Amino acid sequence: MLLLQRMHPEETKVEIPIDKQTRKRPLLCSLILSMALTYFLVIFMLFTAALVFSGDIIRALSHYLPPGDFEDRSVVLFTLSGAILFGGATAGIILFLFSRRSGFYLFFLTTLVIFILDFIFLEFDWMSYLIQSGFIFLLGTMHFSKRCYSR
Repeated sequence: MLLLQRMHPEETKVEIPIDKQTRKRPLLCSLILSMALTYFLVIFMLFTAALVFSGDIIRALSHYLPPGDFEDRSVVLFTLSGAILFGGATAGIILFLFSRRSGFYLFFLTTLVIFILDFIFLEFDWMSYLIQSGFIFLLGTMHFSKRCYSR
């Protein structure tokens, strides 16, 4: 049988030592990381779905385009490279969420390759460049300030 001891009001104050090694990630860092993860994960899932259903996409395009305009391999190569690159950016953000410093570098390198390939092969799209460069700037600021790494 447990006996409960009655304490005086002065004795109820208990000081709990705060360990300096355990820090929580600030709310703003978590919010920015979750927004970046959502953006890149959605695009990664779209490229993955396009890769899985690339045969249907090729058949649908062949009805509307002349036969010599595109090749089946180019559609598969485009969707495969998009899935790999956006998957790498997503993996970098996930590593960043788990406080791995290499996550930012993986994210930065894959996003840089996405920029380069967009400039070479696709038309210039202001909105995607602004969003992606904004995430690079914000995650870079978070990475180099070292405030968003929880220990």
